[in-house]
Amino acid sequence: MNAAILLNWYYLIFLLPAGIAVVLLMLSTVISIGGDGSGDTDADADVDADVDADADTDAEGDGGPGGLSGALGVVGIGHAPLTLVLGALMLGWGFSGFWAVRVLSEKMAPGVFILPAVAIATVCAVLLSRSAARIFSYFVPKIETAAVSRESLVGQEASVVYPISATAGRAFYYDKNAVLHDVTCRVRPGQPVIGKGRKVILGAYDETTARFTVEPSPFAED
Repeated sequence: MNAAILLNWYYLIFLLPAGIAVVLLMLSTVISIGGDGSGDTDADADVDADVDADADTDAEGDGGPGGLSGALGVVGIGHAPLTLVLGALMLGWGFSGFWAVRVLSEKMAPGVFILPAVAIATVCAVLLSRSAARIFSYFVPKIETAAVSRESLVGQEASVVYPISATAGRAFYYDKNAVLHDVTCRVRPGQPVIGKGRKVILGAYDETTARFTVEPSPFAED
């Protein structure tokens, strides 16, 4: 195959995202190994928490996730780090689209094969990102559970990452082993909303809903 052919637009729309994904995943790995990775982890976690909290709100309002949160959940955002999901999406899009173009271009003109190639790439990208997110979400909770159980978090101080009200909210807590616990929280009915960035005390844990009842931390600085 002539390398110059890869510069055609119908190859570039697939190869460029794949290349960006490789660079993105490599940088993420280097940052995680070379430093504590807290900046990248917090950025991913903020997005994931927002998506999960939106899904919680949608589910309580109409019986299931919908809108933007539902669409993001389909590709795995909210179930795995944003970097991983985006990387898998772009890799799936790039490689499947490249091979679709290679096969279809032997029988069709560019104006004809590009739409089927895009459809194939889209399906493969979603499937790959969903699979990556499911694998991640399958193994990580087992690691977290082995470190500290949910019930043992009662009485601990956590940081709010999505405003906590009587119907939605999430907080982060790092245990003594530096394991991140992303917990769903609620305030008691009638209590004011606790804003993002505030400290809360994790109170009673409901195993049925997997939620903590929280109150503002008396130890937090105003």
